Parts: sequence; C-alpha cells; structure tokens
Amino acid sequence: MQETVKLVDLINKADEIKESKKEYKLVFVNSLNGNIKIKKPSRDICMQAYEMENCDEYLIYESVVEPNLKDKKLHEAYKISNPLDIVSEIFEAGEISNLGVTILKTAGYDEMSVKLVDDIKN
Repeated sequence: MQETVKLVDLINKADEIKESKKEYKLVFVNSLNGNIKIKKPSRDICMQAYEMENCDEYLIYESVVEPNLKDKKLHEAYKISNPLDIVSEIFEAGEISNLGVTILKTAGYDEMSVKLVDDIKN
C-alpha cells in the first residue's frame, strides 16, 4: 500500500510538479494521418469549457499547440468567421469528442486519476 503524501514530499517535488504542468503530449488523429501537439488545459479553461455548449471545440481550440488553430491564415483558408469553427472544419465529429476527453485526461479529469484507498484494497 502507498504511503501518505507528506508536506516534505510536495516541497521536494515542487519543480517536478510545476514542470509536469507544462508538458506537451502528442495525439495521433486518424483523419489527418498524423500527430497534433496538445498542452494541458488550465483549471480556468476547463471550468469555462464546462459552462459552454461547444465544450469540446473550446478545449481543442485552447489546447492544440501544433498546428496553431488560432492562426488567422488558417481561418481565412477555411473561410470561417467564428474562430471555434475551425475545430469542426478540421476534425471529424467523433474525433472532436475523443480529443475533448483526451485533453481533459491530461489535466487529471479522469476517474482513474484519483481512487479511494478502500476501493483499491478491495
């Protein structure tokens, strides 16, 4: 069984924890036949997304680093006026949903990221 995390552990891991929040992840997208680079969304981005009707599109727009979905030339090429529309222009509907879930998982919004110790024992 795992030990209880102590204050000294958090202090000793401060730099490591801060760096892990800046990590980028590569995600393979079938329709693009290639990888995109995503960053972990901040708590604020996640909370804003939960309040929006187009939650997944917003998460993707804010979290995809490469290619840059915010690029004006990209928006012009697809003839869109609402920046979030670029997400549905580029990705398939199912990919949008799956990307949203994947992005949230990088930020710890995953039922498996936290477990009750009693559940682990059983």
